[in-house]
Amino acid sequence: MAKTTTTHSLGVALADLGERILLVDLDAQACLTYSVGLDPESLARSLHDVFLGRCEAADVIEKSGSISILPSTIDLAGSEVHLLTRTGREYALKRALRPVADEYDTILVDCPPSLGVLTINGLTAAHEVLIPLQCETLGHSGVGQLLETIDDVRNFTNPDLKVRGASPPCSTPAPNTPTRCSTP
Repeated sequence: MAKTTTTHSLGVALADLGERILLVDLDAQACLTYSVGLDPESLARSLHDVFLGRCEAADVIEKSGSISILPSTIDLAGSEVHLLTRTGREYALKRALRPVADEYDTILVDCPPSLGVLTINGLTAAHEVLIPLQCETLGHSGVGQLLETIDDVRNFTNPDLKVRGASPPCSTPAPNTPTRCSTP
């Protein structure tokens, strides 16, 4: 659904407006990490290490141009299994971000394509959700499940979570062109 491209494009656009931006790659595929110019396979530490308690988020955050990123690696898939056995697992990301949150104007979280414990962590840590929605019938199929999950998160872990809205996804820019979202 172009979640990663939308997250990256919004982050870059907000940074261009002078905001201090932190991107959080909550997807084990690490596409957001890759899209900001980092090689996930060469990183010494990632969000996975934060979830395992090996280090703090501040120790893992990387600067890439005008934005910062809490990067992911394929190891994050193991974090999901680890978190399933932990008390308070839904709050792991929120706890990890608390010490660094004041350093940023906006924190954007790129959630994985499933509605598992990592996505629940992203929704629990968030103030608002923007749903990138492809403008076609098949693109709407998972929105109902996502909205049910958001309701569950509101009921159990984050009663103040708001749905900011749905947005057509940002398109992938051609090389060497400004990144921007298109609107209908």
